Parts: sequence; C-alpha cells; structure tokens
Amino acid sequence: MATPSSLTILDLSGTYTLNHEKSTKNLGEILNVEGVGLIKRKAIELGGLTVKITHVKDAEGVEHITSANFLPGGIAGPVDKLDLDWEERRVVHEVFGAIIGRMRRTTIENLQVEGQEDKDNESLITGWSADTVDHGVIQFFVKSDTEKNGKVWVNNETWGIEVIDGERRFARHLKVTGPTGDVIYAKMVYDYVSTIHPLAIKEPLARIDHKVIDNRI
Repeated sequence: MATPSSLTILDLSGTYTLNHEKSTKNLGEILNVEGVGLIKRKAIELGGLTVKITHVKDAEGVEHITSANFLPGGIAGPVDKLDLDWEERRVVHEVFGAIIGRMRRTTIENLQVEGQEDKDNESLITGWSADTVDHGVIQFFVKSDTEKNGKVWVNNETWGIEVIDGERRFARHLKVTGPTGDVIYAKMVYDYVSTIHPLAIKEPLARIDHKVIDNRI
C-alpha cells in the first residue's frame, strides 16, 4: 500500500512492512557482509519484516526516531532509538553487534559534495520525491566497531519518500562497503500499513533493547 500524500520525510510516523518485490534482491548479501548470522539473516531476508516508526521533534528542534522491528508472528526485534543530531554514538546492537553510528537530516546538494570525496553517493541522492528533496533526506551512517568485534564494514544510507510505479513509498537507499572495499548498493522499499500517533505509542511487550555503551544512536 502506498503512503498517503500527507506523509512526508518531515514525519515518518507509521507502520510499514518490507516489500520484497519492489526492494532489491541483495539484502542477504549485505547482512552477510555486516556479519549477521545465517539464521537471523534468513529470517530478515525472507520474513515479513514490519517496522513501527515514531518520529518527533523536541523543544530544541532536534528530531528523534524510534524504530521498533518485528518479525512474522509479531516477534519483537530490536528497538532502534535514533537522534538526528549527527553526534557519533557507540552501541551494542542485537543484530549487528558493536557499532558506531550517527544520523541527520541533510540536503541532496550536501551529499553530492561529500560524494566527490566518498567516490560515489549517486545511489543515495537519486529517485526521491520532490518534497523529500525540498525537505532533505535523512542520512544514517553506521559502521562496525572494529576494535570490539573485529568486523570491517560501513553502511551509508538515506531515507525518504520515493515514487515507484506511480505510488509514494517509504524507502531506504543503502551503500555498504565491505572489508575488501567492495561496494554493494541496495534499496529497501516498504508498504504503508497505518498511521501511528507518537503520543499513542506503547513499547512492545517483548521489547529487545540494545546494550548502550555511550548513548543511543
């Protein structure tokens, strides 16, 4: 189901399910590069992943996103708490282990400039709806905490609304660099299920939190 026209990158609050048909078919390859075990990898790759997002802004104007993930049958997965202030934070993630991440809202122009230094950010900046370009995409930059887990990978991704087959969809564009320097490009496209009002959110009963080292992401 397409997202309603009223839903924009300024407030992504809602329930979504991953659309495997509209997404690229290499999610399993990316999860393997990121060191995710086979059982978890197959559950995420083949299962009906559901994401419940709340997206709010505090009194200082900083945006905060809470993303609660569920596997088929309503099995609760990680609850990601994300602050869009571009501050680097370290956490131990239920799926990815020790990671270092930061998040922000940024412009396409800014990503274009940074892409000249980062070889190629084209996949991160193309395909977005006009209103997403106007408001700016959400950028999530996360990498393995190599000193703690011995893994070497970097995931640079952007979130926004994309028009696919004439319908507005919440999507994530991923650019993942593995330990040998090989780059994998992917797109995760979601079906919209329902609206969530941030004040009405309740924590999942089987919530799995990350072990926080410094702060939330």
